[in-house]
Amino acid sequence: MKPEEFFNSKTGGFQDAAVFAAYVLDYHHFEAGVIRYVGIRDGKSVSHAVAVFRNGDTPQYLAVEPPELKLSRMAGRLPI
Repeated sequence: MKPEEFFNSKTGGFQDAAVFAAYVLDYHHFEAGVIRYVGIRDGKSVSHAVAVFRNGDTPQYLAVEPPELKLSRMAGRLPI
């Protein structure tokens, strides 16, 4: 889904929210991207996506918290 579609429809998943966040960060001249990661939880494959960016020399990321697609800004390592 394109960032504009996500914004207008107010629907989508983790990856759509991460792409939208990276789009907005890039628009505001942050070095930004999206990381998608996959793991195993309770024997099942699960995936998630986060927007990563630099704030000066500090790497940070925005993670989506269900169920409302609330973005949380965090610094440091990804919670893998």
